[in-house]
Amino acid sequence: MPRITGAPGPIAAGVVPVVETPSADEDFASIDAALSEAFAGEFTSSAQGAAPLRRTQENGGAVRFVRAPDGSCAGGASCSAPAEGTAELSGVGTRPAFRRCGIAAAFTATLTEAMFAQGAPSVWLEYSGEGSRRVYERIGYRPPAAPPARTSPRITGRCARSPRRRGRRGRRRASPGARVRRLR
Repeated sequence: MPRITGAPGPIAAGVVPVVETPSADEDFASIDAALSEAFAGEFTSSAQGAAPLRRTQENGGAVRFVRAPDGSCAGGASCSAPAEGTAELSGVGTRPAFRRCGIAAAFTATLTEAMFAQGAPSVWLEYSGEGSRRVYERIGYRPPAAPPARTSPRITGRCARSPRRRGRRGRRRASPGARVRRLR
């Protein structure tokens, strides 16, 4: 596989992204900075931002990234350690200059396989839009069967969205259409 090298800028067409496991503090900091940029500043990259990524990896989860031509991170993600038969893949992000090069698909597939190798029978994630949904479906993720629509007594003749449910840790989960799961 050709390795991504050269001057900063988008990855050349036909170059297969090389997925790496971070090991140095600089790698974790670079992933944190790339994810901040990928999510349009929803959070600020900081010196402490790399710590949760490192803890995920140290506690049985996994973190993967693709290096940009300038040595920084083009994109990355993490996956929690398997719990109750499932691992959660989260924080999937690619810097805007490197989108549509297969980077997210490469590290998402690698993380998923890493969790299967650790014994997780399934890996799930939540997506935020149609573009990301297509990436995940191409590498084998499928949405769960949709629950039947519920009719609200206050809204006659129309289906109301089912209420958002609480996840395992008390977090609000997205509506059923936004979750996808890949089974072994």
